[in-house]
Amino acid sequence: MVEQKMNFKELYAQLEAEGKNKVPKGDKAEKIRIFIRNVAKEVGREKLLMSALYQMTKKQFDPEKVDRPYFQSIVTKAWEIEKDEKGAVWVFVGKEKRPSPPE
Repeated sequence: MVEQKMNFKELYAQLEAEGKNKVPKGDKAEKIRIFIRNVAKEVGREKLLMSALYQMTKKQFDPEKVDRPYFQSIVTKAWEIEKDEKGAVWVFVGKEKRPSPPE
């Protein structure tokens, strides 16, 4: 059986359709940051335990797609963190390293 090659127009149309179905890089991270900001507002605290935030995030989002290293990377790039004497890591949601986008 002879396979027919696509012309550029057909190939581009196919790749564009596939690209539209993908989540843009960074979208998931921004959704997680927004979720964490909302948690801080809801509980009324700006200092939150990272492990608790991670568990909440896994329940809110697909746990398969939010592994611990990815979550930690998002949090440490967005906010100041501190490790206490017992080894617990705290996130200072009120101390963003980069400004949050307007809502």
